[in-house]
Amino acid sequence: MLRTRAFSTSARVLSYIGKQPILVPESVKLQIEPTQVVVEGPLGRVQMAKPDFVNIASAPDTMSSGSVLSVSVNDATVKNQRAMWGTIRGLINNHVTGVTDGHVALLTLVGTGYRAGVEKDAHTGAPIVSVRCGFSHPVNFVIPEGIEVTTPIPTRILIRGPDKQQVKLFGASIRLKRPPEPYKGKGIYLDDETITRKTTKVK
Repeated sequence: MLRTRAFSTSARVLSYIGKQPILVPESVKLQIEPTQVVVEGPLGRVQMAKPDFVNIASAPDTMSSGSVLSVSVNDATVKNQRAMWGTIRGLINNHVTGVTDGHVALLTLVGTGYRAGVEKDAHTGAPIVSVRCGFSHPVNFVIPEGIEVTTPIPTRILIRGPDKQQVKLFGASIRLKRPPEPYKGKGIYLDDETITRKTTKVK
């Protein structure tokens, strides 16, 4: 009996994603260069690297005052190009969303005395997030340029910015100082994170 060989469909999925057009509002300006793409809008400016085999074309949107962006590659039969096709398209789409609506990360602090606030560094004057999460002293994080941080309540940290990766990485760096632990559930939770609780064994 002949056996059929299963091939990965991930590259096919990414190439399908790559073919999807990107709707760009009138408020967003794109600068397409040989090695990078710059996306600028009401909430900021983001730039990303562009492989030389990726082609980006812009055309007026007949349904609005914005434009429609299409992404293609030189040779879709080449595995690497086919895979990067969808990746680049996804990144550009994320950046368009980011400079118009913004990306967010929400941190929830769970534990007695856990709280956070936005302050200015006493020495440099730079904006920081000061977090108390079970240590003998507060842990301070310098807020990166382009990111807005607020604490709606002392146990919530809201991070917002145009660059999705930057927003999520900053949130992850804060979480890393006190990851949720499974016995009492204390820690810093990122977005809708949940953990499986464990019970303490009684000897």
